This record gives sequence, C-alpha cells and structure tokens, in this order.
Amino acid sequence: KRQDFTYDWEYWSGADGEYIYMSPSVERITGYRAEEFLYDPALMQRIVHPDDRHLLEKHASDKAGEQGVHQIDLRIVTRDGDMRWIGHICQPVYREDGTWLGTRGSNRDITERKVAEAQQTELLEQVLEERNVTATLAARIEREWNLLETIMDNTATGVAYLDPEFNFVRVNQAYAAHSRFHPAELIGRNHFDIFPDDENLAIFERVRDSGEPVEFKARAFEYRDQPERGVTYWDWTLVPVKDQVGEVRGLVLSLTDVTESVRAARQQEAHLVRMTALLECAQDVIAEQTVQGLLQRVIDAARELTGGRLGTAGHGYRSGEFVIAANSRAENAPRCPDSEVFVTGRGGVYLQILDSPDPIRLTQEELQDHPSWWGLPDGHAPLRGLLGTRLVGRDGQGDGVIMITDKEGGGEFTAEDAALLGQLGALASLALQHIEARRDAERQAAELNAVFEAMVDSVIVYNATGDPVRANRAALDVHGFDPVGIDRQALAGEIGVTHPDGRRVDLEETASGRALRGERVAGEPFVYVNAAGEKRNVVTSGAPMTDNGEILGAVVVWHDVTEREQLLAQNRQQREFLERLIDSAPIAIAVVSGPDHRYELVNEAYRAIVPEPDVPILGRCVAELFPKVILDMIDEVYRTRDVVSFREVGVALAQGKGETYWNGDHVPLLTEAGEVERVLILTHEVTEQILARRH
Repeated sequence: KRQDFTYDWEYWSGADGEYIYMSPSVERITGYRAEEFLYDPALMQRIVHPDDRHLLEKHASDKAGEQGVHQIDLRIVTRDGDMRWIGHICQPVYREDGTWLGTRGSNRDITERKVAEAQQTELLEQVLEERNVTATLAARIEREWNLLETIMDNTATGVAYLDPEFNFVRVNQAYAAHSRFHPAELIGRNHFDIFPDDENLAIFERVRDSGEPVEFKARAFEYRDQPERGVTYWDWTLVPVKDQVGEVRGLVLSLTDVTESVRAARQQEAHLVRMTALLECAQDVIAEQTVQGLLQRVIDAARELTGGRLGTAGHGYRSGEFVIAANSRAENAPRCPDSEVFVTGRGGVYLQILDSPDPIRLTQEELQDHPSWWGLPDGHAPLRGLLGTRLVGRDGQGDGVIMITDKEGGGEFTAEDAALLGQLGALASLALQHIEARRDAERQAAELNAVFEAMVDSVIVYNATGDPVRANRAALDVHGFDPVGIDRQALAGEIGVTHPDGRRVDLEETASGRALRGERVAGEPFVYVNAAGEKRNVVTSGAPMTDNGEILGAVVVWHDVTEREQLLAQNRQQREFLERLIDSAPIAIAVVSGPDHRYELVNEAYRAIVPEPDVPILGRCVAELFPKVILDMIDEVYRTRDVVSFREVGVALAQGKGETYWNGDHVPLLTEAGEVERVLILTHEVTEQILARRH
C-alpha cells in the first residue's frame, strides 16, 4: 500500500455526493477512519457541531453551481467527543468540456488558532474599550497614564503610542517583540526612520490630519533591515488620540502578526491548485491509448507538478534498458545529447527507484554521496537533486521509473513534491497496466476470431431472444445466405430442417431452441436442404452462454455428416471422432470447484491429457492428477480473482512419453457477489510448434 503524505484532511467527492477519495489524515483530526467516510458520506454532516450545521448547509447552497474556491470555518465533534475547529476550503472540479466532476476539498485543524483568536479578540476588545475611554478623556490622559501603561504591558497585541510627528512615546513588550527591538531602542525615535514605507507614511499622515481611525486586515509589510523575515502580514489599527478641543495629541498603533495564518492559507490554496492539476492530468493519462504517449504526458505533468526543469521516464525495463522512454525539458533548461538523455547501461540510482515502493527524494549532496552514483556521461546536463518514483507492472514489480531533477529557482524538492509524484506514478502504473491488458485482450480476440472464421463447421451465435447475431463463413456456405438478423423460425423454414426419418422439426426441438433453454446439446442429427437443393445430413451441437446462471444466448455448431451417413458402415470410427469433436471444443476444457479443486466438468480433449485417461475424473482433485504448479495457479485465481495463464510450459504427463508443451488459461467463474465459485481450465498442446521452432 502506497503511503499518503497529506497532512491536512483531503477529500474528493463525486458529482453523486459519494466520496471518491479521503486522505488517511482524516483520522488524526476526527478520530474516524477514511473508510468510514467512503462507506457513509453522511458522516460528515453528523460530526459537524449542531450549532454550525446551518453554516455547512448554507456553504453547500452558496457554492452550488459556482466556480472558484469556497471557504468556511466550523466546529466538529470528534469520535472522542472533543470539539475542534476546522478550516474548510473547496472548489468544484470540471472536465475540459465543462462537465462537473465533483468537489475537491481540504480541511485543516485550526482549533489552536481559533482559541488564540478568541483570546486576542477578547484582549483587543479590552484595548479598544480602553482606547475609547482614552479618546473621550484625552484631557486627563496624563493623569491616567499609569492605567494606560498597565493595559499596554498586559496585552498580547502589539501597542505603540506615537506623538503627532510619529515619534515613539511608549511601546509595550509585544510591540517590541514584533519589531525585534528592545523598547528602549524605540522610544524617542521616529517610526519611519526605523520602518520606512511611503504608503504607510501617507496613511499615518491622513489619520493625523483627518482625525479618523483606520483598520487593515492582513496588510503586507517587509522589514528592510530584516530581509530574512520575507513578506510579513499584519492586522492593524491606527487611532488618533484627541484633546478636549478635538486636536490630535497622538496616535495609538495596535497590530497583530497574522503572517503564519496567511502563509498557511496560501499554502493550502496552492496545494489545492496542485491537486486539481493532478486530477486534470489523471483524466489525460487515463484517456491515453499508447505507452509512448502516456509516458510523455506523465513526464510533462510530473515536471510541471514538482517544478523540475528536467525529467525522464522509462517503461519496460529489460536487461539494463527501457523499451520505451520519454523526456521533458523546461524552455530554460540545458539540453542533453539525444542518445544520453536517459543512460541505463551502467546502472545507477534509478535501480533503487525501481525497487523502492515509495518515492525517493535526494538533495544534490545526497545524490553524489549515494553508493550507486557513478557520475554523468560527457555532455550531460548537470543534475541538481533527484526526485523519483517507480512504475509498477501487472506482476506488482517495478517496470519503469519517473525521474525529475533541477528544481526551478535552485531549491530542493519537498515532501509534498514527492507525495504528488508518488500519486502520479501510481496513476500512471494503473493506466499502463490497462493499456497492456487491452492489447492482450485485443490480441486474444483476434486469435479467437481467426479460429472462429477458420472452423470448417457451421457456427451460429444467438442472443438471448434467439436472434442470430454472428455466423462464420462456413455457416454462410451452408445456408447460401447470411443468417444474421433473420428470425429463427424463418431461418428453420427457409432450409427445411427435418429429422432423419422425415418428420418435421419443431423450433424448440432444434439445438438452438434447447440451448436457449439452458440445455447442452450434442450430436443431434438433422436433415436440411442446402442452397443447391441438396439434402444434407448434419449433426448439431449447442450450448448456452451464461453469466452467473443467466442465459445470455447460445452457440450452435452444425457439422455436415452427409458423406459419413452414406458410408456409415465404413466410417464408424470417423463418426465417433466427429461426435466427440462436436461434443467439445477443439481445446481441453475442465471446471473445478471447492477448496480442494474437484473436477465438476471435463471434455474429451481434457481426458486425453490426464495421465490416467481410463480412470474416472469427475469428483477427483486436481492434486491427484497433475503437478503442484497447476494447483498453485488455481489457488492464485481464487486469491486474485483474475485470469492466470501459462505459455509453452513443458511437462511429462505420462511415463515414457517424454516432455510435452502446453498453453493454458485458468479463468475465474464469479458469483453475483464477485467471489470465485469455480475455475474454468482451458489448455491446448503446442509441442509441435515448439519443436518446429527449435529445428
């Protein structure tokens, strides 16, 4: 199971309201596991605090049909009964054609922030109350100076008192801490000598001159003498202090540092943007039909998602080489020689990526110190760090890699970069497996179609209502026309089907009629008149096509035995052979069931390959007749619920007959609940082909 690195509670709900994805971190925040939300989408509504449910309902109503990001803060009750605040942000997800696919959301535990905000609000209210008192009693401000100092020294909000020229008269400890100065270093100095800013200076002058206060939320500010702090964000107010005649005697500046909350919100928004980009990429990847095209889409998306300038992907790792490779390069990235973009001949760190179930993230120093690092070929673009994940084949083993290097801006790849690449790798692996499975299915379908058309016997396939839906070339020759689409009753009348003694055949007596009722028909003789007006003897076989007991149609085979009937005495041996051929397909077939894999059904071809063909097979266990490797394959079908195949396997089925070679498939027969009920065994010998190829 791939590790999920998301820290916040991430989810994706589909257009039907069902959750498609729920990150494991939901359990850390709510106490409920991700699976509980997937099975019970209404759980989200139930854990919302009763007093806040109307907020959630209004949020859902407001965002319905609207694009863009939507946010709300509300309370939830955890499994343990604790109350927590979560910051919820979401946005709708659309296809390129505008189809709404659902909602992508992220919830962050903001309980500590809410508690701090409540405390700060309470303290700010106290400060504002005292400020109003100070404003109305400006004439007595000096007499009550001690009270003001007490308030300033006991509030977490940064507070400073400035004279009309913006010189510091008094600052509290919180203000000094915010500015990273000692209070004594500020008193008497001009605010804008220490913190120069033309826009803020204009604001201060407007408040002083107009006597009107101002308030700002999350206003950006950069300390010129403290560049390491970067851009900071502040909630602040500037209130004029007036005397009895309304003249401004000073200014009270109060501010709160909200830098971390602003940065966290922006990071959350950026993360949501990246997850949306991953979703859009997923749609493109799943729609891709070729391995080469898929790899190119994946490596382009991987580079864009992680911010790397160079990327390469390879698939189908065989003996130190990748069968298919794709590369991606930013416009400003250095070029590599075409033949050296992805060197595999000497091994390297990429081998560890192939073997690792988790993404690998290395700094430049870690890369060069890695025991598998051997450097770069001449002319290769320099690598600055490495981010890689593997592509997994249908066997569960590493079969390819995605590698990104040279982070934009010279930075290092982050854990979030690694998590995104890992998710993209898992998606790409699944898509590659689907492409390979589709190719195998198309190849098998082509093979089956070739066999169908090559059969010399007339074969007609009927649907559940009895209409012919497919016929091979031999069937067209038998009827003299294409029977597909013709009513079964009309078809029987067109060719005058009778019993060998001349009696008319009722439609329900035919092989098709009986097979459509669920019967297996073998060796039923009939006479018909062909297109040339000749009476022909046929032996018909029919079998229903079923799925979990439901009859989906039938297959009927007509074998012309006219010459055999004419030469019955001389050709009895041939007749028996033909009846066995009609009774079974041209490959060995068996059905086994139960934990010990007992035979329920075998055809003649299968009996022929059993080491003891004269001994009854039905009811016996596979382990009594065949090597353990066959038993292991059947066990794997029960375990994986998937087809298990073998090709060109050599076995000695009988003493003294030497080794023979076989192809085969073990196919699960599933119940309505999706459990393996029986296993269908299909096998045929390829010894001659193998020996011919060897010679």
